[in-house]
Amino acid sequence: MKSGSGTWQKAVLRLFHLSPLVTTLVCVVLFGLVALADLLTPPALNLSVFYVFVVLIATWNAGWKTGLAFALLSTLVQTMVLLQHPPDVIFSLIWFAWLLNRSLILFIVIGLTYPLRVLFDRHEAAGRIDALTGAANQRYFREILDMELTRSARSGAPFSVALLDCDDFKLVNDQFGHLIGDRLLRAVADTSRRCTRRRHRGAPWRRRVRHFAP
Repeated sequence: MKSGSGTWQKAVLRLFHLSPLVTTLVCVVLFGLVALADLLTPPALNLSVFYVFVVLIATWNAGWKTGLAFALLSTLVQTMVLLQHPPDVIFSLIWFAWLLNRSLILFIVIGLTYPLRVLFDRHEAAGRIDALTGAANQRYFREILDMELTRSARSGAPFSVALLDCDDFKLVNDQFGHLIGDRLLRAVADTSRRCTRRRHRGAPWRRRVRHFAP
């Protein structure tokens, strides 16, 4: 039972770690299924919660614009569904209340989800990036190293790790002060990023005050 629960949790977590392109494709499929079910079932049956899930996934993984697009499409479909009510109900006060109730929640989800994603990304960056140099810290370096080791074991392709050592760096701090030393560290990290291809870059890594691993 515990194993099944863990598998389910991992599957759900994967939905919140999809790339924007994959997210859009997944949401298109999910939206199509929900919209089809909504149009084929009686209008009294409210399927708003399923639209909320689509908008939530789209906003978290692909941004507020993608989430807004699915929210507008969902509102359009739900308007078509509510138009299936008897003529004396359509465009009445209660009809507009139903539409507002079904659609407003979608835009609230966007308004709450996107700021949370921004905060989440900032927190992740703060936990992985060295504030002084912008280089990856030890935690992020180990994540990338584990990923490359797994990829190499799966494909059989080799990979390399380049180590840069700033010789006599302590002398720079002693003679010119820590402000100059900090500028030198940033220059080393920036140069390392500029001199490597993006797909080969990995993450320049700051270890204590003088070691980098691009």
